[in-house]
Amino acid sequence: MQIPLVDVKAQYAPLQAELEARFREILGSGQFIRGPHYYAFQEEAAAFLGVSKTIGVGNGTDAIVIVLDAMEIGPGDEVICPAFTFYATAESIARRGATPVFADSASLRKMNCLSPGRFSQKSIVERSGPAARTRGASVSFSARAGRSSDHA
Repeated sequence: MQIPLVDVKAQYAPLQAELEARFREILGSGQFIRGPHYYAFQEEAAAFLGVSKTIGVGNGTDAIVIVLDAMEIGPGDEVICPAFTFYATAESIARRGATPVFADSASLRKMNCLSPGRFSQKSIVERSGPAARTRGASVSFSARAGRSSDHA
């Protein structure tokens, strides 16, 4: 018996009718980029996350790169990221010229993410040296991450 890696049909089957209706709307309007659905998504995401604004981007990799750029992460920086994550997390860090440092999040089962409050400045300096600095953000594939006060 072959077990599929991802069963996309099973994921979208409950949403198929609604998705097809939205696709027809978008195709009919010709507004594929920055149309009313894009702005509605940003507003709904902000309301869900409890923040004033969000930015819709093409994919999660772009989202991570934008955050790293805003934090001026680049060559010579190390970024702590979960060991159990999609490869795009480390790819985004490397794309900015920084070095991904993998941490095991097994002890963080309830949150399923890493956050700055979970690491002491002392443990970071012991790992990376006295020039190490911490910044207030973390990247995670957990939907709950955006609602945590530990995240920027």
